[in-house]
Amino acid sequence: MNEIADLNLVTVFEAVWRHRQISRAAAELNSSQPTVSNALRRLREIMDDRLFVRSGQMMMPTPLAQEIAPHWCDGLMAI
Repeated sequence: MNEIADLNLVTVFEAVWRHRQISRAAAELNSSQPTVSNALRRLREIMDDRLFVRSGQMMMPTPLAQEIAPHWCDGLMAI
């Protein structure tokens, strides 16, 4: 698995994980929807996985996202 050098990408992942929506994650992060979408695109490239797939209006996690979420989300809480 590749290293994530930008902690902001993990923050975006965590917000999308909790909200299951790009727009709500962006609002929480005081960012724009295109900025969050771009961060998610970069994270998808790094991880070589879609991480979240659209299902209606929700973003559902892939198996890889489900696997890494506890580690990344707990890691953010420790910072």
